[in-house]
Amino acid sequence: LSQCQEEQNTPKAIKENVEAIKPEKKKNSEVISRGQISRRLVFSTKPKARQSKTKKAGLVMSVARVLSRLKAGRYSRRVGVTGAVYLAATLEYLVAEVLELAGNCARFFRKKRVSPRCIQLSLLHDKELDQLTRGVIVPQGGVRPYIHPVLLGKTLPGGQGGGGGGPEQGAGGPDDQMMRRSYLEEGTEEE
Repeated sequence: LSQCQEEQNTPKAIKENVEAIKPEKKKNSEVISRGQISRRLVFSTKPKARQSKTKKAGLVMSVARVLSRLKAGRYSRRVGVTGAVYLAATLEYLVAEVLELAGNCARFFRKKRVSPRCIQLSLLHDKELDQLTRGVIVPQGGVRPYIHPVLLGKTLPGGQGGGGGGPEQGAGGPDDQMMRRSYLEEGTEEE
């Protein structure tokens, strides 16, 4: 009977044939449609380590912190990440420049720490930084080393001061101050 059913293509016979030729499901990673590679092969399924905006930009100063401060400052309605990256890079450059000059100043004064005085002197020494920070007050920075020429007195060819001698001559007198070279004067000669 079964052979007769197969010959007649009855539903029972068709069912038996289908079970015998049952196709297997293909794995998604192996499926290739229209000559393109499947998505699983292109995009790796392993999760990559998260990378901050600062690392992506190759900076040290925090881009996220600058971005949050820009948003909190309400300088505009919308603040983009690229603006924060640009500002962070600019600030990082300025800080590096000031610290380099202040470190040179500390080395000149034979100090191991950078003091506010060194920062003040380095800001005053560099022409561009002086223009940028004009009117800025550095706490504990002191004043610019400058003695008005009238206060120094006249110097005669013999080495005597025009003040008529007296107690100001000698170790702390005006001639001595003229002979001393400040950090600022020495730096301009190197350039």
